[in-house]
Amino acid sequence: MRILQVGAGPTGVSLFIRLHSQLETQYSVLEYVIADGRKPGSGLAFGTGYNSHLINLPASVMSINPDNPLEFVEWRAKNQSLWQEYFPDEEQAWSEFPSRRLFGLYVGHQLQRALNGASFAELINTSVSCVTPIQSVGKFSVEFSNGTKEIFDKVIICIGHAPRFPLLSNAPQKFFCSPYQAMDIPIHATVGIIGSRLTAIDAALALQEKGHIGRITMVSRTGKLPKVIAEHSGYDPSTFITALLNEKNQTLESILTHHKKELDRVTNGLIDWDALAKPGATRTEELEREISSCSRGNHLWQSVLLASYSVIDKLWARLSDPEKAEFMTKYYGPWMTYLAAFPVFSAVRILQLMQGEQLEIYSDLQGVEATEQGFDIYHGRNECLNVQYLIDGRGVGYGEMDLKEVPLLKNMLANGSITTHPLGGVSINSLTYQALSNRHNEIPGLFVVGDLTKGEFLATTDVVRNVMHSVAASSAILSRDR
Repeated sequence: MRILQVGAGPTGVSLFIRLHSQLETQYSVLEYVIADGRKPGSGLAFGTGYNSHLINLPASVMSINPDNPLEFVEWRAKNQSLWQEYFPDEEQAWSEFPSRRLFGLYVGHQLQRALNGASFAELINTSVSCVTPIQSVGKFSVEFSNGTKEIFDKVIICIGHAPRFPLLSNAPQKFFCSPYQAMDIPIHATVGIIGSRLTAIDAALALQEKGHIGRITMVSRTGKLPKVIAEHSGYDPSTFITALLNEKNQTLESILTHHKKELDRVTNGLIDWDALAKPGATRTEELEREISSCSRGNHLWQSVLLASYSVIDKLWARLSDPEKAEFMTKYYGPWMTYLAAFPVFSAVRILQLMQGEQLEIYSDLQGVEATEQGFDIYHGRNECLNVQYLIDGRGVGYGEMDLKEVPLLKNMLANGSITTHPLGGVSINSLTYQALSNRHNEIPGLFVVGDLTKGEFLATTDVVRNVMHSVAASSAILSRDR
């Protein structure tokens, strides 16, 4: 049995650790190959070169081991000699929200440890350019980026996030596709950031870390910054979750009603629902109040959203396709603004930029054009902002054009072995994690796990949820051979 796993990020490493010992008992002859063109654990945000890019979930839950939420924290304590010299800010490294690079080191170390105990497995530093099913024999022809071709019995794709389709067709030299790359920007230059959520915040933090003193302009459709992570205590979600899960004939409207009722209860009716719907960018005083509110523990609404997030896959599966489409259109953006929050430490840094009038945030993004001097960013009613440099901070992509930015996915879409889900990502069978072809037939032995499955699932962007998906996927993969 030859198995190929494409990807060695948090999801892939978690999946391999869970699979390898059980596979060894199932097959007398087994070869397991993990292919990744990058260093394990260093994909996208975890491969950033900036120490100011912090994990957005507490270290106490940020684990690739579903049986031990504290594994990362324990690894950090036991392996200080492995990482200490790379992280000069010791206080930050030991905090609840350390650098993402530190988490990436943990992921890579755990993979190497697992490989040391699995003689049948190997990691190759090569990317995969195409996977083609050979239907007559139930195997797969795999082409690697170095031109070699091999045959495998099973293929597991867990490559993490896909990038966005380029903001500009012919990207000028002063344009950067993400804040996780090296950015050669003069410190006095004016810089535009497209987006206002977590990736855009990372762009602003990277500029601050580099000592940038020029004007920074952040522009998105809503202009809303994510909410700030607060410490939670004293909230018991059991009654709320039981009511959610036990409701018969559940609809999107009923789920929203349950949430509104619970949020009003825990906040004593202080939420101004009409104000939440009002357009307009986040202002300095608003972020000041947000940070102050966090310090006083007035964020029980966040506990409610986190509680329902733990069962979000079950709720999502109960909705009809039109209801799912309605949620993605009307509610996904606001939901992510409140749910996908960022640490207070990062929020304070953003506030400093805003208070110093170095960072300005605008809403109602209309478009971007490259000019001889730099870029024109259009927003509102034909208002134009001129900047010399531009960073794409829109985050990751899920549409067909986005997926085609990854050579492997582009080629597999072309050969029909995968197809896009109407709500984004790659179509799969949610029970088996096997890919659906362009004819909507399940491809036996071709599995897709992680962020690429957004659409079939709703929650795929964070490590904790993807680790849970790796648990379900490993069970599905193992059960196919029983």
